[in-house]
Amino acid sequence: MSRPTVAEIDLSALENNWNIFKEIQSVDKLIPVIKANAYGHGDLNVAQKLQQLGATRCAVAMVEEAQRIRDCGFKGSILILGPFSKSEIPYLKQLNCTPIIGEKQNLIDLATESFLDPIHIKWDTGMNRLGLKESDKVWLKDFINQNSPIKIQAFCTHFLKATDFLDETGFSVNQIHEFQKIESHFPQVTEKHIFNSDSFFANQEKRRLSDSYGARLGIALYGYSGVCNEWTKRLKPVMKLKTKIVHMTKVPKDQSVSYNASWVAKRDSLVAVLPIGYADGYPRSLSNKGQVFIQGQIVPLVGIVCMDYLMIDVTDVNNVYIGDEVEMWGDHLPLKTLADSAGTIVYELITALTARVPRRIVSHNT
Repeated sequence: MSRPTVAEIDLSALENNWNIFKEIQSVDKLIPVIKANAYGHGDLNVAQKLQQLGATRCAVAMVEEAQRIRDCGFKGSILILGPFSKSEIPYLKQLNCTPIIGEKQNLIDLATESFLDPIHIKWDTGMNRLGLKESDKVWLKDFINQNSPIKIQAFCTHFLKATDFLDETGFSVNQIHEFQKIESHFPQVTEKHIFNSDSFFANQEKRRLSDSYGARLGIALYGYSGVCNEWTKRLKPVMKLKTKIVHMTKVPKDQSVSYNASWVAKRDSLVAVLPIGYADGYPRSLSNKGQVFIQGQIVPLVGIVCMDYLMIDVTDVNNVYIGDEVEMWGDHLPLKTLADSAGTIVYELITALTARVPRRIVSHNT
């Protein structure tokens, strides 16, 4: 239990972000997304905290994730975002889940198994991934008329580029028009959830959609947004990744560090070893490109990221010792900076953090 690499999960930051959502939209329209282990933050602790904060439902990707959320005591509705097999329908019933149907066969299977709980229908308005097409509306009407036990509670769709939400000629506007055209054929379905994090906040700048539309909020719940405005500036990242120096070595000028000799010292250098690597989810793509924060300074990662370790150049850090704490990302080194260096997005870095990195719950004043 001595390995010092840890992800600190600040539940007060989670509460701060949730409260921002509630300033904009009523709780019954908010669907926090806690799939993929709550985007790497720990789904059980996040679910329990959200329930304490008044969340009445949440969304996950698959039935296995729903089972974990129920087992931790979450009482609200659990939406299943993805397709499922016929063999999983008994578990949907047992766990009192609300499936979001974007595949005809799933709907047929539910009717065959006499599924009596409400369902949601997902419409593909341009993402071309999951969802019924606009051309399926007649089929759906006929199916519902022939299978009366099926109860459609809500419609939803998914934006493919929510950062263009305010662009009059963007993808989002076209998707909204497509969705509303579908809605008009089903006046009996009054509940809709269409926003994701970026469109949710962008809509506050220009009220393209009314408050009747609900929101599935994922990345913003954990402190990040691709939109910059007065609301998103108040979001707080929930996770900080930290470790400690476990070894230091003097590297003479012209000597290399780590595999393949990809970094060669241009001067006599002091290199510190950190017990974190790609087996923890820290991307190998940050080899010779990443940075860390130590003792008030940003210092570079040197050499290839290994499975269990990486190295940093601390030559210019005064009074550095084994056991000193290092921030991999957090208050002083934004995750977005690392994601840009790695050529990826913050979603990938936080969800890639593996189970062998302990999640330590902390709580500070919001």
